[in-house]
Amino acid sequence: MLALVYLWIITPNQDQKAVHQATLCNVIRQHKTIFAADELFELVEFTYGNSTPSYAYHKPKFYQKYTHNIIARYLTLKPAQQAQAQADYQRCRALLNQ
Repeated sequence: MLALVYLWIITPNQDQKAVHQATLCNVIRQHKTIFAADELFELVEFTYGNSTPSYAYHKPKFYQKYTHNIIARYLTLKPAQQAQAQADYQRCRALLNQ
């Protein structure tokens, strides 16, 4: 039972996944020359953390493991697909959901 609760806590739901994907897509569109996973992670973490005002009562949780997974998925795309992801937000989300 505790293992299920732990997995539930560390795993983002569909809405949280969508927010993480959207953040990565926005970072990719703004910083087109970033290719290293560490750089992308830092930018996504910074953007995600600063997208909520400091006075907000509830700050959304940042899922590091999931973020690393979607960054790895993006970096394994072919260069043409990466270019599509940079150019089109909806295409970026679709590629990250594959």
